[in-house]
Amino acid sequence: MKPSFAAVGVRLAATPRAVGSARTFVSSALREWGLDDITDTAAVVTSELVTNAVRAVQTQIHFLPVHAPQASPLVEVQLQVSAGSLLIEVWDDSSEQPTVRRTADDAESGRGLALVEALSDCWGVCQSETQGKVVYAEICVEDAPAAKWPDFYHARSAEGAPPLMPGSAAPEGSRH
Repeated sequence: MKPSFAAVGVRLAATPRAVGSARTFVSSALREWGLDDITDTAAVVTSELVTNAVRAVQTQIHFLPVHAPQASPLVEVQLQVSAGSLLIEVWDDSSEQPTVRRTADDAESGRGLALVEALSDCWGVCQSETQGKVVYAEICVEDAPAAKWPDFYHARSAEGAPPLMPGSAAPEGSRH
């Protein structure tokens, strides 16, 4: 039986291994919830979001002064199924904003957000109130009407429910 509401999250070291770990985490959670029909799509979307988060955090580390203390950077993945949709949120502590790039047919990278855009019903970014950002994507579950992100987010906030990610703020915008 598919849940009417479920949420789960994981914190991972921001290394290339986080991508595979996030895919495994998402696949396992969705199978447990009986959402086999969207497992592959959600795993691909999560992989792309986590890849971008890891790259953003790793880029940020290269610009720190040599004498700056460096804690192990993290990324967080949060899943929530509710109101006919799956919400995937990926947090990183970089302020670098994600952008969809139009790439040449023979380019070896740069298609991640275009793929997220194609596979999800909407996606966008929220600035963290403390540090970093949350990039999210929503995927409809079966034929139930999906609660699109801005309304869904504001409904959660209006009810006083805490945001899923630490320090997430109202969305700056979403792409439908």
